[in-house]
Amino acid sequence: MTNSVGMLDLMHSAKVTPTAATYTAILQSFAEVGDKKSLLSTQREASVRAISLNINQIMKVVTSLVTTGHHDIMKDVSSF
Repeated sequence: MTNSVGMLDLMHSAKVTPTAATYTAILQSFAEVGDKKSLLSTQREASVRAISLNINQIMKVVTSLVTTGHHDIMKDVSSF
């Protein structure tokens, strides 16, 4: 998932502001592989940057977790 983090770095260096949709896609990629640490740190970064996910975007992340069998991370997503 280094490419996902690299995407944010590239966007920041190009002075392109990631949107909630950008963060949703990145969070989904971490959710699909069960990378809890990256999932939570990326969500914190979005929060620090005052980017909030709406309920539909949160549900996309939840759906990615459920369909890939990462139910153990579900409780952490409830803090989104």
